[in-house]
Amino acid sequence: MDKRKYIIISGAYSDLAKNTLKSLSNYNFLLIGKDLNKLLRLKKKIKDSKVITLSIDIADEKLGENIQKICKNKRIKIYGAINFVGQHSILPLKIIDYKNFQTIYKNNVFALINLIKFFSKYKKYIQSKSSIINISSVSSLKGNKSISLYSSSKAASNNLVRSYAMELSNKGTRVNSIILGHFEKGMSKETRKFLNNEQMLELKSKHPLGFGKIKSLIGGIKFLLDSENDWITGIELNVDGGYSA
Repeated sequence: MDKRKYIIISGAYSDLAKNTLKSLSNYNFLLIGKDLNKLLRLKKKIKDSKVITLSIDIADEKLGENIQKICKNKRIKIYGAINFVGQHSILPLKIIDYKNFQTIYKNNVFALINLIKFFSKYKKYIQSKSSIINISSVSSLKGNKSISLYSSSKAASNNLVRSYAMELSNKGTRVNSIILGHFEKGMSKETRKFLNNEQMLELKSKHPLGFGKIKSLIGGIKFLLDSENDWITGIELNVDGGYSA
């Protein structure tokens, strides 16, 4: 009998998520994303874990109901979740409109609310000492030009984590954030679309230990998922190469 715990991976086919999954073979996965074909291609690459896919927008209000149906049909419980969903935005103030605001806050704020709501609403399908991890950004801690929507939405997600850590504590569910600096893989690919080489070097200089590598993120994720660390909730674990020092 497979005793590995199931964890939800939202934003499953992002670069950070795909590279993280390779090092979490002691868990089984429920992969969530909007593009079914991408989910199925990713599933084929995962050899050492059981994988279930769910094609849905994480901001869809029927998300929890769909996860509950999977749990019931597969006779499984969910141990945790890692939220990789995040939409970057580089927009000067003078061109921001309500549609921009709505899109960023839907993906970076409401999607997180919607995911965590499952752990509040469907206790029957949650394992004890469950752990939710939201992947946030150092942009949530420091302002910068043209990223007001992104940075403020990530700051909002940090506060949601602290609030839900309190709200779910009576269920034994831990909720924590990992605050990421810029990585060689992941969101940095998006950043390179907007910054020239000189600007990228300036950004790198703000990270005393240089840009991050996936192994640093994986260490933080394994630590927060581990049921041995069941007295840790509501924290922001900075994995940022010294950016916020």
